[in-house]
Amino acid sequence: MKNRGTYALLALFFAGLVGLWVADFARVPTRSERERMSTRVLYELLDARPDDIRKIEILGGDGPIVFERRKEGNGWQMTAPVDVAADPSMVETLAYNLKELSRKPEAATLDGDPERFGLAPPERIIRLWGRATDAPLVALEIGKTSLDRRFVRRVGSEGVEVVDARGLDLVRLPYVRWRDHELFRVPSFEVDAVRISAGGRDLKLKRVRDAWRIDAPFHALAAEPRVDGLIADLGSLRVLDDTRFVANNVKDADLARFGLKDPELTIAVDAGRVDRRRPEQVLLVGKAVEGRPDQVYVKRGDQDDVVIVEKRVLKDLRPDPNAFRSPKVADFSPGLANRIVVEPADGTPFEVRRSANDWMIVRPSAAPADRQAIQDFLRSLDQVQTSIYLNARSAVDSGLEKPSLVLKLWQGRDRRDPSAPTTVDPDRPPHLTLSFGRTDAARKSVYARVEGDPTILALPDSVNGILPRGLLAFRDRQILAGSTDQVERLTFAGSGRRVVLHAPVLKIEPLKNAPVGWWMTEPVAAPADSKSVGRLLKLLSQLRADSLVVEKADDLGKYGLKAPALTFTWSNLPEFSMVAPPSKPGRSPGKIELDDHSLLIGSPVPAHPEARYAKVDDKPLIFTLGHEAIEALSAEWHDHRVLTFDPKRVRRIQLDWPERSFSLTSTQDAGNRKWSLEGPVDVVGFDVARVNPLLEATSDLSTTRFLQYAGEIPALTRLDPARVSIRVDLMDGSP
Repeated sequence: MKNRGTYALLALFFAGLVGLWVADFARVPTRSERERMSTRVLYELLDARPDDIRKIEILGGDGPIVFERRKEGNGWQMTAPVDVAADPSMVETLAYNLKELSRKPEAATLDGDPERFGLAPPERIIRLWGRATDAPLVALEIGKTSLDRRFVRRVGSEGVEVVDARGLDLVRLPYVRWRDHELFRVPSFEVDAVRISAGGRDLKLKRVRDAWRIDAPFHALAAEPRVDGLIADLGSLRVLDDTRFVANNVKDADLARFGLKDPELTIAVDAGRVDRRRPEQVLLVGKAVEGRPDQVYVKRGDQDDVVIVEKRVLKDLRPDPNAFRSPKVADFSPGLANRIVVEPADGTPFEVRRSANDWMIVRPSAAPADRQAIQDFLRSLDQVQTSIYLNARSAVDSGLEKPSLVLKLWQGRDRRDPSAPTTVDPDRPPHLTLSFGRTDAARKSVYARVEGDPTILALPDSVNGILPRGLLAFRDRQILAGSTDQVERLTFAGSGRRVVLHAPVLKIEPLKNAPVGWWMTEPVAAPADSKSVGRLLKLLSQLRADSLVVEKADDLGKYGLKAPALTFTWSNLPEFSMVAPPSKPGRSPGKIELDDHSLLIGSPVPAHPEARYAKVDDKPLIFTLGHEAIEALSAEWHDHRVLTFDPKRVRRIQLDWPERSFSLTSTQDAGNRKWSLEGPVDVVGFDVARVNPLLEATSDLSTTRFLQYAGEIPALTRLDPARVSIRVDLMDGSP
């Protein structure tokens, strides 16, 4: 019995599944669907998608108005009474209103004489076709209105339904109101190409990875605000009123009448998504309207009717690439650059290539390149801008026939671009070739030109400061590198001054991780300033040149290096070795002597007064050092502290002026220190309350610079005699 019951339940279960499948296959409406259908007048459209409606016909009035969806699915065409573009938003609104057309909730289906409801004959008949065009999908008769109600009847039905009148008001419009008044029907964010043609010249603008570029007649970066403005202007082109639809069904032979046989301007717009492209939209612009120079005749490329639009938007539009050009000169990505070739007219060509994150000079001979210098150059080149575009007539003597320098740049594959090739051809042409001509002093400009572009660019003459004109431009700028742990002595000589610093036995204090205990031995014996020494040793361990000037100078005096303004010498212990190092001439056997190396600082660089020419004593290379390095070499080496004491331990103060002197002693009164004058003196205008602030100010006194270490005190300082002398006696008796 149990098995028989189980079999029965299984049979019922599978029977239910079969029933559901049959109901779905036969499209038997569900309960909720039946409830929705009960309120809809055209229930056949209940599940219809927008593009399922292919044709709409309005009969009655002045004649039939017929709309057909274009084959490409983009918009509607009015095929009767005239063959013109229809306003897609109006047609889609009508289709939606018919799909959602519902009975008034309080009204039942009415019977009776159709004439009572304006249905004999009906005011309008609407017929809709679906994908099958052999017969209408549904047809609806439209009768008269009563307040906000309208009477309708399905064709072939006896019952009259009451619906909201507003949803069907569109059917009463004349055909001209259904015409498309907009000339470009495309969302601006979907536009990815614009072509402008006139007088045999073409300009093509193309969007590539969300950036606009000029694609013809040459390749260059476009100014995105200008292109976006153009697209916005094209989207605003409209036929302002119905009277400006001037001619329909214009034959090719009649186009000359409107200046459209050979249009003065042709505009084409491509748009769409990757998976849903829109057909190209073309607009032909003809001559000005007779007597109305502010208006022009135009025609859509897919239509044969002529309309009039305002000339304002099209007035200055022409296929001039420089009108849409970005002020940015070099169209490349600094992060993708992997090869640079420089060809100077008066020098040896050189080339650098990137491997991973490092750059190497590959010709004329292999050598390490300076990654930072190359990155700075690429970043500076990427930022060069101009808005001055010239032709050969306006820049006759540009010097570009024989360029002073040609720069070629290659870049690797952009992984963000799916259209980029997966393999890179090593023999491919450069991504950017930029030629530089002469410098025009009057214009303060340097003439340049991008290969393939006839336009001559007038760049600001500051670009001369970034151009790699010599072999040293990309050479490694690391002058010194290594540990400074073995530096034992630092010597500074120049401008009649000599300072010598000696290292302590323990050069680094473990707790502070800073050089401490350095001692000045010349010109006086005193502690050295640890911060200044630490900054200098850090600079010395990784000294980089701002720029490399010349491999070897015939005249050091030209750079102020024959008699340097400063000679900085660092002295190291000889390297430890299991075998004694070979002795140098002049060294005493058995005596440890220091190895000296010097950095010579010369005259200021003319273009950058804060920088200085420099060289290492045993190397011919001349380079420049910037403000930071010069400041570190010119620091105050003496400990900056001048005077220090504990103000709480002061028992007596002696104040001396040239014309008077007196002393003060301290007493304790209920924990507060008070000062009183010694002896029977009357000091007029002296405020005893200022003594404690004076002690606080002088108890930890520092200076940024010592003007003199030894010798007579110059009279101009007014320190001998002094304006005032302050003597502080401490409680332990020390001065």
